[in-house]
Amino acid sequence: MYKISSIQEFEKKVKEQCGQELIQPIIVEGVSFMNLSNVKVYEDIFQPRMTKHDDELEYHVDNLNRVLKQGKQLDPILIWGIGGDWYCIDGHQRLKAYKKYYNFNNSKNALIPVVIGSFNSVEEAVIQTFKENVKDKKPLTRNEKNEVMWSMVKMGKRWKEVEYFSTISRRSYQNMVKLKKELTEK
Repeated sequence: MYKISSIQEFEKKVKEQCGQELIQPIIVEGVSFMNLSNVKVYEDIFQPRMTKHDDELEYHVDNLNRVLKQGKQLDPILIWGIGGDWYCIDGHQRLKAYKKYYNFNNSKNALIPVVIGSFNSVEEAVIQTFKENVKDKKPLTRNEKNEVMWSMVKMGKRWKEVEYFSTISRRSYQNMVKLKKELTEK
């Protein structure tokens, strides 16, 4: 998975870049934002997943993309300034979703929410990627999210109360409300 030689090679690259000025994030209301194009990826070191591309990960990225299309923000991406560059430490799938979303919308100046990590070494940053990715939590499937939405519709919840819980569209929500009304009238 991780090769010590890869970390040593990366550390050598970092030392060569030391002293280069980092582009600083923009801070708005206490949240840091970075231009998407300024966040680099070095998956061989900072991505602990064995499979970088599979159907389950693509499904996850597509779900995250749907969230963005609804005008919502994703959790911030953990980045670390190394040499003259910012690297994604955690949030690779969120980063892919932002790239997919902003590429689709032809946006060159896309700002994404970030958290800036403070690590003393590449090894420390790698350990943080492990910490962030060992949590055992399986996200709900699309069908399960629809069931959550349907349950909340049956409870009489309004769109603003339920939109957080699902990636389904407002139109689908309206169809569920209509169906609930039809069923209760029978």
